Amino acid sequence: MAEDVWRRMLVTDRRLYGGSAGLPERVARAAARHGATAVVLREKDLPGDALRELARRLLETSPVPVIVAHDPEAAREVGAAGVHLGWTSPAPLPARDLLGQEALVGVSVHTPQELTALEEMRGSVDYVLLGPVFPTPSKEGILPPLGLERGAAMARSSSLPVVAVGGVDLSREGELLEAGFSGVAAIRAFAPAENSCP
Repeated sequence: MAEDVWRRMLVTDRRLYGGSAGLPERVARAAARHGATAVVLREKDLPGDALRELARRLLETSPVPVIVAHDPEAAREVGAAGVHLGWTSPAPLPARDLLGQEALVGVSVHTPQELTALEEMRGSVDYVLLGPVFPTPSKEGILPPLGLERGAAMARSSSLPVVAVGGVDLSREGELLEAGFSGVAAIRAFAPAENSCP
């Protein structure tokens, strides 16, 4: 898998793409238009069968690798490029064992301690999403933003590729990369507008 796969990651939210029905085609167009290097299918509230069906349809349309969030079994069954793991997901080591060495395994972290713990799993974790770097509606009242200076310091301290997420606007991509991040990931920055379709 090319190392630049985490350079500019589009994270889905089907509410911003007119729902599940049109998501594969609309996300594919958004990925192409904005130069995304990967799509992370992050639809945590979808039941397993619906998630798998949506993932299969997205795999048919996406111009870039598709990573399924939270569900290693679904990622394996649909033939996705890998899995992205969060707070309530399975641990990285079992996910790696299930998916094999060729798959991507990413993990979300929010603190220096979580990031340090992943250093020991370097063979099982390919990249890290660190955030929220900036204020974002999805984490408001849940996690305070790290800020650019603190987030970048954490990124520079890690031997893993660290991707900035949370309130990321593509206009700040250069600043984030220069500060020490290996890439950026975003939901709203790729969508044309909240609750609208391209």
